[in-house]
Amino acid sequence: MKREEGATLIEALMAIVVLVVGVIGTFSTFDGITRLGMFGEKKQAATRYIQGELEQVRNQGWSNVKLSAAPAIVSNSRGTATAATYAPPNSGAAQNLLIAATPASCTSTTCVNPGPENWTYGTASGQVFRYVTSSHDDACGSACPAGTIDHVRVTIAVTINGPNAPKVALVSSTVLIDPAAAPANATQNANPVVSTGGNSISATASTYYFSDTPWGQSYAAPASAHSTRDTVGVTGVPDQLRTETPSPPGSGAQTALSYSTDVPPRADGGLGLAASAGCNGTTSTTSHRWVTPVINASAVVTATGNAALSMPTSLLDADVAAGAPGRLCVSIYSVTLNASNQVSSSTLLGSDDYQLADWPETTEMISYAFRYLPANTTSSIAAGRRLMVEIKAHGGYSTGLALVYDHPNFPASIQLETQ
Repeated sequence: MKREEGATLIEALMAIVVLVVGVIGTFSTFDGITRLGMFGEKKQAATRYIQGELEQVRNQGWSNVKLSAAPAIVSNSRGTATAATYAPPNSGAAQNLLIAATPASCTSTTCVNPGPENWTYGTASGQVFRYVTSSHDDACGSACPAGTIDHVRVTIAVTINGPNAPKVALVSSTVLIDPAAAPANATQNANPVVSTGGNSISATASTYYFSDTPWGQSYAAPASAHSTRDTVGVTGVPDQLRTETPSPPGSGAQTALSYSTDVPPRADGGLGLAASAGCNGTTSTTSHRWVTPVINASAVVTATGNAALSMPTSLLDADVAAGAPGRLCVSIYSVTLNASNQVSSSTLLGSDDYQLADWPETTEMISYAFRYLPANTTSSIAAGRRLMVEIKAHGGYSTGLALVYDHPNFPASIQLETQ
């Protein structure tokens, strides 16, 4: 038989080729992993830089959130900017650019520089572009007179340098609401919020503050996080609407707590409300209720239908960085409670909703007046009854909203006018 005492030259060459190909493939894989890691690191750095920019602009104060000059006309991954308007990418709505009336008087803290400017965060760098636009909120009705600026949208776009970086700009926006539009509290003499009937909420409007304490219990500031309490079921107990003025902002060191660990709010805590189709939620996680003290124990009271809500709010995490709109639904009831503090009798007086094209991604105060009764009508509330406020988040706009209240830094209130 033929003897085989070693490999031929051809076999040796083939083995070498296979080995070389394998080594090259291994190094290519390592190189790809390295590039992917650098890509993710730069994108994360850019995202953190954008959030810092948004916070910095927000902290300048409402009157200083305006551009020092018009941004460059452009239509690319940063969005579409004309001489007068700007629209974020991905089909964002165009709004009017808000530019200082006297740009020459602008400083680094009284105006927003549109850029471009260079930025650096860690090992990442690039250019930053800033846009500030204004809008009139048609959903607000006559509560927001025509021609006024009801809210502004701040958009930050950054490009990233280097070969292992996103080729398109990273863009994020936030909406700011004029803080002077909040309803009056006990220390104010006038109310800047105008009702949908064209008149200020009168002195007969009682201001109620949202709490995390169920009715029937002694009020106490929230001390620990908990899952959503059932305030809507047959055995559910609504939370308290209190008339006592809360501690002023900055006066307390209370930690932000979640009142709905099953529907987690964002970093500032509060209540997470999951959205429901058409604002028809009937579960504890899609609807929440609060009740007032008895309006008048011995006489009939007339509800005018005028109200004003002031609520710190944000989107839930799932919608952050998506530029999602939001829609808040508020219903007002006349109710009585039984001995167990459950709703034993209820009559729906009326409802209203409020929406924004870009709901705040971080906690911002929304303040608006509304009518829950038809125009030129009132409703009688029998002696011994209370008013109940029910809030829901409308599906189709966002996955849900966070409501922040019962915290020294986030006073949330509703004004309900009676006669």
